[in-house]
Amino acid sequence: MDVLVEMDTAFPDYAIAADAVLEAPNSTAKAGGHYYGIASNTNTKILYYNKNLVTTVPTTLDEMWATAEKVSNKDVIGFCEAWMGGWNLCQYIWSYGGDILAPDYSTATGYINGPIAVAVIQKLADLYAVGAFSGPTIDPGALPDTDGMGMGKYAMTIDGPWKAKDLSTKYPALQYGAVQMPAGPAGSIGVLGGEDFMMFKTSDTAHQDAAWKFIKFMIGKEAQIEMAKVGQMPVNKEALADSEVLKAMPLLSIFADALQTCKARPVTPKWGDMEGIINTKATEAVLGQKPVQKAMDEAATEINALLQQ
Repeated sequence: MDVLVEMDTAFPDYAIAADAVLEAPNSTAKAGGHYYGIASNTNTKILYYNKNLVTTVPTTLDEMWATAEKVSNKDVIGFCEAWMGGWNLCQYIWSYGGDILAPDYSTATGYINGPIAVAVIQKLADLYAVGAFSGPTIDPGALPDTDGMGMGKYAMTIDGPWKAKDLSTKYPALQYGAVQMPAGPAGSIGVLGGEDFMMFKTSDTAHQDAAWKFIKFMIGKEAQIEMAKVGQMPVNKEALADSEVLKAMPLLSIFADALQTCKARPVTPKWGDMEGIINTKATEAVLGQKPVQKAMDEAATEINALLQQ
């Protein structure tokens, strides 16, 4: 679309600034061999579990599904997902060895509707059918994920660093634990989250230079420490090791380990639309409104149409 500044070309000290932040989060700003931004914060997701409901912590995804079913009853749902888009499903599909799109983003056929993705969504559908899986966007009558965890209605959920702050603030009596997302056959491959600083070409050189100065301040150690105090996971390497950050984010080491194996979602301008399709079709499948294969075949067809635009 030619609307963003190639920041690695425009600013001679871009490489120096980028070297101060984590490489994986900064990779999300790269397209076509250039960096159009620089990472401002990062996150991924880990498993949160109610210690009173889950006494044996699962280490594999298969164990996690089995635990969800085991602890479920008329008062407790074993596992909660807040949504069914790529932000929520990619981690499972990747960890079982599958993917959403072909590596070159040429097609979704054989990927989002391939055997691994279909098996993952079928497992969630099976759990939903026996009352072991739910979520507020899947079932409009379901409790929000934070409240459900806090009230002991959900035994497990997978979420980001903000969840720890939410639970500790709203439900200080809750006894919960947290571990890296359980692994599938391909490992524990979480979704890389976070945001990047970018700038538009429409601004003049003076404004771009001023913006770059501000960006460098915001990715510096001091600013990143302050961001950590309000729940934003830093990308600045020095800030990550700072005692103030470790105090503000007691689960930081778990997230840091998870970041070593997480993966960015497809970098394509149509990703937002694709994620909406995945959410719609996967939800239909989980609710039993359509067979899983049929729903995901439809998703592949619709995503392919977007890829051809």
